[in-house]
Amino acid sequence: MFANLLVLLAVAELGLGTALVYAMFDPIRRGDTETITSIVEFARRMYRWIAVAIAGLGVLAVPLLPLLVRTDQRIEHLPAYLGLMVADVLAGYLLGAHRQLVLVADEKLYLARAYLTGFQVARSLVQIVVLITTSNFMMFLAVQLIATLAANLAIIRKTDSLYPHLRGRSRRRPSDPELSQSLFESVRAMFAYRIGGALMNQTDLVLISVLVGTATVGYYANYALIIGSMLGFTELLFAAVASSVGNLSAGGDQQQMRKVFDQLAMIAAWVHGAVCVVLLVAMEPFVSAWLGKDFVLDRWVLLAAVLNFYVYGAMLPVAAFRTATQMFMRTRYVFLVTAALNLVLSVVLGAQFGLAGILYATLLARLLTQVWFEPRVLFLHFLSGRPREYFGKQLLYALLIGLSYVIVRSLGAASGHAFDVPVVAVEAAAALIVPSAMFVFVLHRTVAFQGVRARIATVVGMS
Repeated sequence: MFANLLVLLAVAELGLGTALVYAMFDPIRRGDTETITSIVEFARRMYRWIAVAIAGLGVLAVPLLPLLVRTDQRIEHLPAYLGLMVADVLAGYLLGAHRQLVLVADEKLYLARAYLTGFQVARSLVQIVVLITTSNFMMFLAVQLIATLAANLAIIRKTDSLYPHLRGRSRRRPSDPELSQSLFESVRAMFAYRIGGALMNQTDLVLISVLVGTATVGYYANYALIIGSMLGFTELLFAAVASSVGNLSAGGDQQQMRKVFDQLAMIAAWVHGAVCVVLLVAMEPFVSAWLGKDFVLDRWVLLAAVLNFYVYGAMLPVAAFRTATQMFMRTRYVFLVTAALNLVLSVVLGAQFGLAGILYATLLARLLTQVWFEPRVLFLHFLSGRPREYFGKQLLYALLIGLSYVIVRSLGAASGHAFDVPVVAVEAAAALIVPSAMFVFVLHRTVAFQGVRARIATVVGMS
């Protein structure tokens, strides 16, 4: 729950990073190092103020901790825990955040991800040892902070070697008035997105703690950890193509943009759909074997969590094009509406149905707002084609995933929560194979499928 609270505090970032990345696409393409340097320096100054704001919000959150953390037993050192986690967030903003922006715009984000992933793996191993040997959560968080500092310092060294003009500090600011105005307009638009997105994506655990109880947060956190890990991997894949989409958008070829979008939409549905079937099949027996039967939640809770995962994942291509086309200037308030609707529905359904009600409230809020509104705006203003074509394809993809789940279950699913390794392993393998077979069988003649196959053949041929 602390992690979700910190994401809410980090809303102070205001969407600055997204606006500045978009602003760097053209200078990078032209090789205009002076403009790039001035934008990065502007980002450094802004992130310094953002760090101050986050630190202040963290201090203000300390008196609210007893209201947010509801447990039968008093937890010691809560303010210290929050302080270390806030320091972890501040380390990123004060050290490497402004340097990562140029990597994103230059389609080299994978370098930062490699450093971050490597240090995260090392951090996790050390944290496991700390928990086993000392059971000291304070040391656990200290290890996390040290790893964050080390990763950001490594990123700074790498960006200095790739972009020598970024070394040291500059007092230069964006000299073009139109550029400055565009940056601030984009930041204002992204501010609404950041607030709405943070409230939408990060308040569920807080609401569960307040409405149902902190103990329930612990039970659901096990599910959220597994699903979040899956989502983190798929988000990484789509983040890797976001900058390419931005450069494609700068070219203004709507037909090519439409082809790329259709391919990404199909891949998103395919990948997230297959993962959904695996989760529905294997989550309960896995949790039962991992933690015990008492930690297995109601089936309706699992279904709600998986559906939220699928809807969020299927919207990742829209999110990529939202940034690349600056569509957020037109849809800036949709997340605020979604968040407000989610809050109302969560209170109503949470009081009636508990944990499952809160999760279904999130799903309904997305479906009633973002899921139909953003794709509609994207097609009407930025892509060639009609929105109904997109929604028709999404319905087809969802039907293929649903049918795949029915087929997998009919092949002989394990009943109850018993963990039978051979049965669950076979079922999980089938859950990956069957959706893929369905997509290939039904979609192999479509333009999107042919485009993806051609790209794969090109990559394979180059290797």
